[in-house]
Amino acid sequence: MVSDILKKILDILNYLGKYIMSQNHENRTQYTTLYLVRHGQSEANVGSKMGECLHPSSWHESDLSPLGIQQIKNLSTRLKNVHLDAIFSSDARRARKTAEILATERGLVINVSERLRETSAGETSQAFHDLTYEDKLSFCLDAENESYEKAARRYVTFIQELSVHYDGLAILIVSHGALMKALLISIGFATLNELPKGSIENAGYVVIESDSANIFLKDTHGIHKSTTEDNRANY
Repeated sequence: MVSDILKKILDILNYLGKYIMSQNHENRTQYTTLYLVRHGQSEANVGSKMGECLHPSSWHESDLSPLGIQQIKNLSTRLKNVHLDAIFSSDARRARKTAEILATERGLVINVSERLRETSAGETSQAFHDLTYEDKLSFCLDAENESYEKAARRYVTFIQELSVHYDGLAILIVSHGALMKALLISIGFATLNELPKGSIENAGYVVIESDSANIFLKDTHGIHKSTTEDNRANY
């Protein structure tokens, strides 16, 4: 008798719990808007364009170049009428400096996270270039590096968590080119072939909306999809 009563109570509580969860989902009509920004040109970027590999690791610290500082100042002007509720940044110096410039006059504290660090999928490795397309997405040079697929999962999880904590608000995130590339591939904006090296400009950005479960691409600036069939040498 007592067990039957307890079972009925548990059934009622289970029903109420499911009902409350469904109501919360139905009432969620707002999306979190996120501006995903690549840092301004760094001194390492300048060296790379000149054919000089300043450091084999994409986690190597590098300051913004004078052009990079101006790029972000120009971006700040472009976004001056955009309301932001929070700013997040990779802990890399080039990203933090970018965030500092964008936070000027907004009175916002910069939230720094290691989870927004750059990734490396072995873009300078001949072994990488010789792989099939599917294998390129999961390729790692060694245990310390990430594949594009793992990097995308890291970034998507971070975005989803922010969407819960900043429901209906506007967030700006400063990160890195390869990490943004991984995300864009994962949400179907482009294939790896369509986003060769250099396709995401310094100070380029993406506008997305998220409800913690889904990500919707709304706009892009400074992102160039390639129409070339074979970009194997330019990832």
